[in-house]
Amino acid sequence: MTGIEYPTPLSQISQFEKQNTTISVNIFGYEEGEIYPLYITKKTFCHHVNILYLKENNKSHYVLINNFNRFLSRTKKHREEHFFCYLCLQGFTDKCKLERHKADCGKFDFQKITLPKEGEVLEFKEYAKTARIPFVIYADFECLTRKVDTCHPNPNMSSTTTYQQMEPYSFGYQRVSIDKRYDKPPVIYRGPDVVENFIRHLLEEEKEIRDILSRIEPMIITEYDKLDYKYAKKCYVCKKAFSSKNYKVKEHDHVTGSIRGISCNNCNLQIKIPKFIPVVIHNLKGFDANLIMSKIGKFKEQDITVIPHNKEKYMSFSIGNLRFIDSLQFLNSSLATLTKNLADEGQKHFNYLSKTFPDPDVFSLLLRKGVFPYDYVDTEQKLEKPCLPSKEDFLTN
Repeated sequence: MTGIEYPTPLSQISQFEKQNTTISVNIFGYEEGEIYPLYITKKTFCHHVNILYLKENNKSHYVLINNFNRFLSRTKKHREEHFFCYLCLQGFTDKCKLERHKADCGKFDFQKITLPKEGEVLEFKEYAKTARIPFVIYADFECLTRKVDTCHPNPNMSSTTTYQQMEPYSFGYQRVSIDKRYDKPPVIYRGPDVVENFIRHLLEEEKEIRDILSRIEPMIITEYDKLDYKYAKKCYVCKKAFSSKNYKVKEHDHVTGSIRGISCNNCNLQIKIPKFIPVVIHNLKGFDANLIMSKIGKFKEQDITVIPHNKEKYMSFSIGNLRFIDSLQFLNSSLATLTKNLADEGQKHFNYLSKTFPDPDVFSLLLRKGVFPYDYVDTEQKLEKPCLPSKEDFLTN
């Protein structure tokens, strides 16, 4: 064998196989009662061997495994016979199941479980992501329920009948900022091309927000901040003590100018204003995303990225710096339930709503799910009627 050392190191096993074209080799390691693959041959030949590689301190030794399935069964304490995959070491009760599994498992590299060593600690390091996002947009659509004319289904066959089509006729959104100077009143739109106008409005908001974020507000230092800086012993972000190399600094908000706390220099350098602007819609994945995606192709000049749940639903997607997220994935209840839970704690949680509707009688009505004749409103013209429809029209199928 040319250029191969003896004893043969693991790094030369593939070279050994190339020089011996009828021989294939698998090497397995053993540590603390666990077997794991170290080298798996690309192709199994007629002369195939499985070898156990044992190592202690600076000494190592190869041991032949005569019966791989019996060897793995003992280590995994299987009483009945099992057939094991070389790559993932998963066991099967018959060879047919193993062969079906190998057809898929062979497409991937072999696996190895790596566990932390004694004394190693996993700690949080993404301190930059703990800073508050300066701007958030909360949005929603309202839709007409247009009736769909279709033929009657065959009563002798199972079928799904479409009787309504949801068509957006309005949207509303509220821009919220950590700096009250940049808050805006709610934007309500009703008219043609609802989704296209929604995206255009948000792109204008994005441009305005980018302009605001491009300006860094000078630091506003209060007497309390001076005392806090003087007596601070550890970083308010990572909670570690200051040192001569990682000294303390005043970490301030670039939007408001106020000092958020006394941090170490490392954390101060990590904390940056996020480039994205969250657009929060409740049940985005289940409904609203379909409306937006149907018109998103008209904005080809924007960078569009998606995180799909499947071919039809999306966990999140972005248009430029606008990142659309579904609040239902974080607050798994209906808006009616969430509102009621907060309302029970008092009006302090509804700052923006109370500013928009200061009348206490109107405000109290808005702290619950509204009553709306969804099936009745199937055309825009019905929204223009000067009186309410009958009580029967408020019943929803």
